Amino acid sequence: MKAFIAVLLTAALAFAGGHAATVSTMEIETDGDCDSAFVTTLGREYFVGANGYEVD
Repeated sequence: MKAFIAVLLTAALAFAGGHAATVSTMEIETDGDCDSAFVTTLGREYFVGANGYEVD
């Protein structure tokens, strides 16, 4: 049981750490109409259009 709790706690901390790193490095630049945005996080840039669709 202790091993299961240790694995569960490790997974939770890894998720929380990854989430914190992503959110703390996130930059969002929208266009004037706010129907699309350039999102940069962890050194990668994404173009996200209206309704959340990612454009490659």
